[in-house]
Amino acid sequence: MHSGVLRAEQSALLFSQSWGGICCEQVPGLGPNDDPSTWSAQLASMHDDIMLVGHLPYMQRLAGLLICGDAERQAIHFRNGGVVSLERRESGWSLLWQINPSLLHRND
Repeated sequence: MHSGVLRAEQSALLFSQSWGGICCEQVPGLGPNDDPSTWSAQLASMHDDIMLVGHLPYMQRLAGLLICGDAERQAIHFRNGGVVSLERRESGWSLLWQINPSLLHRND
């Protein structure tokens, strides 16, 4: 699911194609200044794995809300173009893994 902004849509489509053409759709509430409590509430009722492709500072605020219960706490340091995987456990959300663009090497 992506914000609908071109770069987010392109990123979501790349992952979708890499994972065998899974559903890729635009959804509201992932814009840079949107309220993270909207997606926090939606995620609470979901049981399937999903990928949200959005923007800073929104994604950082959503992670803070999920992990710490506070959107203003920086639970994870995000970088532009980075990917973060969170996992819901009985005790709440936690960081599973993170990849920052600086970790990727090009073999040109």
